Amino acid sequence: MTRKDYTLIAKAVKEMNDRAWNMHTAHDRVVARMVVSGLAHELAAELDNTNPNFDRGGFLKACGVAGGDEGVRLSATVSVRHYD
Repeated sequence: MTRKDYTLIAKAVKEMNDRAWNMHTAHDRVVARMVVSGLAHELAAELDNTNPNFDRGGFLKACGVAGGDEGVRLSATVSVRHYD
């Protein structure tokens, strides 16, 4: 893959992340952002395996998500609801 491909993927994830901010409720916004963050981190891990020069931090920044354990911090803020 080329830098152009990585940029295209990051742009699509960033657009998803931006739309997550427009969810109706705070709960929906947090859940949507968790999903997008998880997707971005999973993609970064897989793309990192395809190219030794892949800039994981730059990719996550371009996706609009924080690096590190952002997904873990977000998940701690979500209340879990159980439905029968």
